[in-house]
Amino acid sequence: MAELPDVSGVDAGDPEQYFGVVPRGKYPVQILSSERKATNSGNGELIVLELEIIDGEYKNRKLWDRLNLWNENQTTVDIAQRTLAQICAAVNMAGVRDSAQLHYKAMVALVAVRAPRTDPVNGKNYGEQNEIKGYMPIGSASARAPAPAKPAAQGAVSVPTAASNAPWRRKAG
Repeated sequence: MAELPDVSGVDAGDPEQYFGVVPRGKYPVQILSSERKATNSGNGELIVLELEIIDGEYKNRKLWDRLNLWNENQTTVDIAQRTLAQICAAVNMAGVRDSAQLHYKAMVALVAVRAPRTDPVNGKNYGEQNEIKGYMPIGSASARAPAPAKPAAQGAVSVPTAASNAPWRRKAG
């Protein structure tokens, strides 16, 4: 048993703000962790990326991406390799050999919302899910375009511009 502080005067907040999907749009993110795992089908391995939104209305929300880099299906591998190349380009890092090198580097994720579905293989039902459609550098012209899902007056995500004084924009030395 542990003694707890009195939280009777603390605003518990809205639990809905931490669950469910974030609206379709462009969000500044960083990779928090990466893990190599076997695919559910057993025909390959993938890298699971845990991302965090680093600014705006959805700051600190988590997103996940899966890069199926080792698979019997070459098309699947090609898609994963293109995604990895986008991430490397977005954080300006060529020749990355360890996924940990990509951790805590700011970039923009293009986020979509996948409709609820039933998996044809296992019959499981899945609700709405976020899906990462691509990555781009912070400050690129396309990254600064407004998020299509939310007008600015309703709290669109602010993405730092090239002129910002953010740490990832400052030049060393």
